[in-house]
Amino acid sequence: MDLGFETCGNATLIFYDAGVPVLVTDPWIAGSQYFGSWSLPYRFTSEQAEVFPWARHARLSHGHPDHLNLESLQTFKDGMLLVPKHHGARIFTDLRQAGYRVAEMTDGQWFSVSDRVRIMCFADWNQDAALLVQVGDNCAVLNLNDGSALGHRGYLKKLLGRFRRRFVLRLINYGDADMMNYYTESGERIMPMTANKKPLGLDYSALLKDWGGTHTAPFSCHHRYARTDSRWAAMCETPLEDHGREFNSERGEFVPGYFSYDVNQDRVMLTPMERLPVEYRDPRDFGDDWSEQLAPEDISILQAYFGKFDHLCRKFEFINCRVGGKDHFIKLAGIKGMASPLRRHAIL
Repeated sequence: MDLGFETCGNATLIFYDAGVPVLVTDPWIAGSQYFGSWSLPYRFTSEQAEVFPWARHARLSHGHPDHLNLESLQTFKDGMLLVPKHHGARIFTDLRQAGYRVAEMTDGQWFSVSDRVRIMCFADWNQDAALLVQVGDNCAVLNLNDGSALGHRGYLKKLLGRFRRRFVLRLINYGDADMMNYYTESGERIMPMTANKKPLGLDYSALLKDWGGTHTAPFSCHHRYARTDSRWAAMCETPLEDHGREFNSERGEFVPGYFSYDVNQDRVMLTPMERLPVEYRDPRDFGDDWSEQLAPEDISILQAYFGKFDHLCRKFEFINCRVGGKDHFIKLAGIKGMASPLRRHAIL
């Protein structure tokens, strides 16, 4: 396409100007993430796989490995990496030391990646970052990733409202991208809230209403479980066909899968995607052995780590780290003198 963009992967957008790939966002295009727990459910098209090495810029939103994937970044060695100006500048510093060309993006300033495509970054309070992409004169894409543009919402919404076509993309799913692997102290699994599957179309309708968008689609939610010890969580995955259930078409247009948008023709086109075969790998392939116990120096590291957090020390008397079937009580300073049944503790 001459001018436009397409969605693919997990949270990846490819922007084109004069048929050239000028920007790729959060490229996770190879490997599995979170110590092998997550894999991509769909194969990239041959055309997408071919353009990645030619992309001039790759923009990284935050440090989660399904957004900042070191294995995938090898493809972009010849391009420029663009990162938000996060507190501490860890991502910027580490990537530069690894030999990449990296530029920090100042909040609220336009950065041109080509003649007709420019971007504006907004680092938020949770070390994520929103991205506004202007494509031509009449189209803008608001890429919220996993966040909500905390601290910048009003200004971003005003900017977005200037365009005729307003795509708003954000993580929406049944909630399995958050903490859900909980147990009682006796070892019984606590069924996650994600097992109660509400109609996600309601969330997409609210997203367009909140931001004044014209289009939305599933985004930053494309993963599936790929280890034998996380296979149980497959019940919480969000099938692509579930995303639009009960969407209110009066709010705008919901695109039910991967798509491309041609700016010159003002046309949205669905991208046919091939589902990858499921392969569940053993945890030991990634160095995890649930029967392995902690060494004495490991316990000292745990004590020092949890002891650094003032909030924990004020609120909890201890944390129990159960590893390899053995309990390790990390003593904290909180709520001394309370009756034993009321004392607060946590098990990890």
